[in-house]
Amino acid sequence: MEAILGLIGPALFGAGTGGLGLIFSGITKAFTWYADMKEKEAEHKRVMELTKLNAEIRDKEFENERQIEADRSATELRNASYAHDSATGKASRWVVDILRLVRPVLTLGLIVLLGIIYFTIADLGTKAEIVGAVIYMAVSSVTWWFGDRMTQRKR
Repeated sequence: MEAILGLIGPALFGAGTGGLGLIFSGITKAFTWYADMKEKEAEHKRVMELTKLNAEIRDKEFENERQIEADRSATELRNASYAHDSATGKASRWVVDILRLVRPVLTLGLIVLLGIIYFTIADLGTKAEIVGAVIYMAVSSVTWWFGDRMTQRKR
């Protein structure tokens, strides 16, 4: 019997050692798989953060481009208005002088009209409607001449 155990013992011990090697190899592969999964997850998170940062940068670039275009359009509009005011063609000097007085006279007239309406009309309903319209015209006229026509930048 000892002879049989002598022959079977090393075989069983060798199989047990092989089984232990297989188990440890599986555990090692499981840890390697888990580490790779965590690494891929971290890489995915980094890529998502970079994508988010790129999108924010692109949004800021688009906003800057939009603001530049709005400023350019306002400048072109203002220049066209100035060119229209100064383009009198061939006319006598007194006609040119009268044409250049149109806006200032309208502005002063609207301010005077606003004062007259405010101090003479007693009916509040009518006064509110008329004053609203005249205020709009007066403010538009005054801001054209004395206001800053540059577009306001939002920060």
